[in-house]
Amino acid sequence: MIEFMREGGFGMWLTLAFFLAGAVASVLRRHRDGERWAYGGAIAVLASGLLGMSTGLYMTVAHASGDAEILGVGIRESVNNTVFAAVLAFVLAFAGLALAGRGAAPKAA
Repeated sequence: MIEFMREGGFGMWLTLAFFLAGAVASVLRRHRDGERWAYGGAIAVLASGLLGMSTGLYMTVAHASGDAEILGVGIRESVNNTVFAAVLAFVLAFAGLALAGRGAAPKAA
């Protein structure tokens, strides 16, 4: 897992920070608007994953100088950002669904 994170670069750590912020905020606000924080965190996680992939691809293309092997490795490492972000965004989105379901219970008359 550490190798996966190292290969992905700085974007992986930014994605992890957004995930942790969204998870903590949604847990702390679970009785009022926790699902919104979870959904917002999922969006931030996806955005940071795409940012990490974009910067990684840019650096790969800028420094590959026509070497297909370096280009292939760089693309694989850049895509790690998107894979990591997608997994974490799914976790936050499902947490948001669970939190939204908690508030939907009908009140006794």
